[in-house]
Amino acid sequence: MKPLPQSGTAPRAAASGALSVLAGVGGHAAGGPVGAAGAVLTPAVMARILMSNPVQGWLGNQALARPAAAYQPATVRQLAPQILKISEEQKK
Repeated sequence: MKPLPQSGTAPRAAASGALSVLAGVGGHAAGGPVGAAGAVLTPAVMARILMSNPVQGWLGNQALARPAAAYQPATVRQLAPQILKISEEQKK
C-alpha cells in the first residue's frame, strides 16, 4: 500500500520546534535563563510583529511600486507623451 501524501506541515513544525529547543539551549549557554527565554520567544514575537495590521498595511502598500510593464520600452514610448503632457499641465 502506498503511503498517504502529506503537505509537509508536520515535518516543518517538528523542525521549527527543534530549532526553538536548540535556540533555547544556545541562549541559556550564552545568557542563562533570560537568554534562553529570549531565544525561544524571539521568533514568536517577530511573527506577531510581522503579521500586525500596521506592518501588513505597510508591506501591502503598492502605491509606489511600478508594474513590470512600465519597464518595457514599447510601454514607455506609448506612455511618454501622456506623462509629458501631464507634467506640462502641472507646470501651468
